[in-house]
Amino acid sequence: MWTRPLVLAFGLAAALALSACEEDANVAGGSANIQELIAKATKFHAEGNYRASIIELKNALQKNGRSPDARMLLGRIYLELGDPQGAEAEFIRARDLGTPKLVVTRPLGRAMLARRKYQDVLDTFPFDEKAPAALRATVLALRGEAHRNLMDMDQAKADLNKALEFNPGETLAHLGLARVAMTEDRMKDAQFELKSLRRLAPDDPEVMALKGDIEYAQGDFATSEATFQAIVDARPDNPLPIVPLARAMIAAGKIDEANERLDRVLKILPKHPGALYLRALGAYSKKDYALTENLSQRVLAIAPKHLPSELLAGASSYGLQHYEAAAHYLGNYVGQVPGNTMARRLYGAALMRQGRGSEALKVLEPMVGTAPDDETLLAMVGTAALQGRDFKTSKDYFEKIASLKPDDAPTRARLGALKIGMGEVDQGVKDLEKALELDPSLDRAAVALFAAHFREKKYQRALDVAKSIQASRPDAAIGFTMAGIAHFAMENRDAARDSFTKALEISPGAPDASENLANLEIQDGNVDKARALFERVLEDHPDNVKILLRLASLDEAQGDRAQARQRVSKAMELEPRGALPRIAMARLMLRENQPLKALDTAQAVVREYPDNVPLLTVIAQAQLAADQPADAAVTLRKLVAARPKVVDLHQLLATAYRRTGDAKRFGEEVDKILELNPDHVGALMTKVRLVANNKQFDQAHDLLARVKKLSPNDPKVTHLEGTVEISQGNLDKGITLLRQAQKAETTPSRTLSQALTAALWAADRRDEAFEEAETWLRKTPSDHPFRLALGNRYLALDRMADAERHFAKLVELEPKSWSARNNLAWVLMKQGAYERARSEAEQSLELSRNNPDVMDTLALILMASGDTGRAVDLLRTAARARPDSPTIHYHYAKALAQNGDPDEAKAVLGKVLTDNTAFGERKDAEALLKELGG
Repeated sequence: MWTRPLVLAFGLAAALALSACEEDANVAGGSANIQELIAKATKFHAEGNYRASIIELKNALQKNGRSPDARMLLGRIYLELGDPQGAEAEFIRARDLGTPKLVVTRPLGRAMLARRKYQDVLDTFPFDEKAPAALRATVLALRGEAHRNLMDMDQAKADLNKALEFNPGETLAHLGLARVAMTEDRMKDAQFELKSLRRLAPDDPEVMALKGDIEYAQGDFATSEATFQAIVDARPDNPLPIVPLARAMIAAGKIDEANERLDRVLKILPKHPGALYLRALGAYSKKDYALTENLSQRVLAIAPKHLPSELLAGASSYGLQHYEAAAHYLGNYVGQVPGNTMARRLYGAALMRQGRGSEALKVLEPMVGTAPDDETLLAMVGTAALQGRDFKTSKDYFEKIASLKPDDAPTRARLGALKIGMGEVDQGVKDLEKALELDPSLDRAAVALFAAHFREKKYQRALDVAKSIQASRPDAAIGFTMAGIAHFAMENRDAARDSFTKALEISPGAPDASENLANLEIQDGNVDKARALFERVLEDHPDNVKILLRLASLDEAQGDRAQARQRVSKAMELEPRGALPRIAMARLMLRENQPLKALDTAQAVVREYPDNVPLLTVIAQAQLAADQPADAAVTLRKLVAARPKVVDLHQLLATAYRRTGDAKRFGEEVDKILELNPDHVGALMTKVRLVANNKQFDQAHDLLARVKKLSPNDPKVTHLEGTVEISQGNLDKGITLLRQAQKAETTPSRTLSQALTAALWAADRRDEAFEEAETWLRKTPSDHPFRLALGNRYLALDRMADAERHFAKLVELEPKSWSARNNLAWVLMKQGAYERARSEAEQSLELSRNNPDVMDTLALILMASGDTGRAVDLLRTAARARPDSPTIHYHYAKALAQNGDPDEAKAVLGKVLTDNTAFGERKDAEALLKELGG
């Protein structure tokens, strides 16, 4: 606990200092000399009037900034007001101005101690045997305090006791020894030092504060409060004593009064760590976890190793369900204070909340030795072991609890469920049956017993459990709900429906029965009835996350994505760290083409659910959608290792490998899919492509035959067959197959149209190729990349009118596309439309933010229209930006030549043509160099 300022609290002193130039001149005594101003300042200081004292000192320093007396007094005031940084600066100035060591050493050292510069104190104040006794005592007292704060108590006591040998009246040494004694829980010794101090300096605020601290440490909070209240009353302008006063008030249960006083302190000293910590403590006592977390974090930003604030930050973060932060802070605390069992338990709980059971077990289990019969602790340790998949250890602890509480039904039920999970089904069933014998109303045991039979596919025995619950508790819905589930598994849908309906008659809106009955309605196509059942659940259970998510799924299936998002958002509000709401939201975001947001949403809780397959799957899907295939592969390898027989996961992993260019692993995953499902059409088609690419056409056709048998009349299969024929060089046959696929498809396929266009081009059937491309664009005019490619193809064939038509359409559809405008400008220039070409090129240059290629286009247009001066400037800039582009450098040389600078043009051409680099206009460049005499 702090009773003194540890760091700079600059606000008050600065505020008072700034007032010096604002007060009436009469206050300063305008014509008074410096000593009179200092004398007035000293008087005001003695009266506790800090504001007036600072005003006098500032006025004195305006007259003579080299006054050591003014500097010393100003430093003392700053120190008392909690500004040790300002105080240190003033004491150093006073020392440099000639203040004797005996005068300046003590306050300067105290300022450095207040700033926690403990090692600096040891370095700055070495012990000098030749110094006067009083100075030696002061230096040793400062060094002792530094060692005390560095937790070197033996050296601290040695220095402090030695200080008293040189000066028995050294109050700083007595204060230090008292605080060492308090640290070592030697309260009698602390009281002895206090008595000495009260004889030496009875009115010293430091001595009174020590008295209050000792009273507080002894649990006499009322007396401590009175002591600090007296200090506050004596110096009402000094906010610092309010902090330990508030501490005593909090201990006495006067939380509201303490908080009010601390708020006043923090308005003046917003960075005072002691005030921040105590205010955080007050907030925690009021269960204001958000404020507690904020304030304790502010303390730790100032004093990173303040353990009480670590504990408060951890406890408040846990209360806010910020489990990762809680584990961080509590882990730091427990690492330093391992014996605090409350903190260890909370740390273990925070780890478990994140799914870190193995770590929690290491934290919690050591406490069992000192509390072997603490049932709560044993349950925590057993749960941690279970979460960490250490089933044997978990079972041992729950068996220990069961031996302590043999007739406790919940413990017996948990032990039974654990045994079943470990494969000890018969013994687990016996424990569950015993639990139900002890407490027939224990639903958890009934559900676990029912589930045990159900997993073993012993549906009749599961039904028997349900009927026994119905017999013992006919007014409970759970027995009828379980009977419905059993009937459904036994393919008796009518009986299942009757059972679920009966459960809802007993408990209208019961979530489990409603969801199961809704599933039946959905299977029967009665979506509205299912929706009504879900909505009825929410009338009584508005915070049921699972039902909210089921409704969101129905909303999206019926096209109401806005409503779906609203429901999922509410689910996330209800369970901010829950996996299910985040999985649902991430999937929504993926369907809305927001992969990065989806990734952030899902990854936020992955540490808490490191083995959650649906969560990891949606993360992998988001990574693929966000073009992070390497990361997706890492995620998917973990998933495939956990679920090696899930074909969909192998498909995603294959996609990740394909996207990373890892052909070997891609092929291996395709083979794995076919190993798991030999008739997987998608994998077979991929295998066809792979073997065709390797020129293994016989195998490709064998595989195609299997695919055609599995999926007859599928245009995608026909498309694939055509692609294989084209790969073999059978262009006409391949084109025929592609046209057949095109006629059979229900939705126009860009991939198919591209393939057909490319095949026609390869077969030298160019008119048909162009017609196919034009047809595609008539169907899908917004396919900008396809249109750009077609325009460039026309441009390459010098079909300028057709090229212009498509580039102009691109500009119309995408007016901010600088590349489309650049191409249009080029085509217009080639057709002699220089004015229009220049306009498009100027706009392209602005949109592209001075792209060098656009500069090149605009420069050529300017040269063609006679503006060679600007063309030279543009090409000079472009050439600097593209030193490796011989084309741009040739154009630059050409512009220089046209602008009357043949020598510079020859120099540029000489560099371009030196290395024999091939480029389209090399012959023109060589001709120009020859023409210029080069």
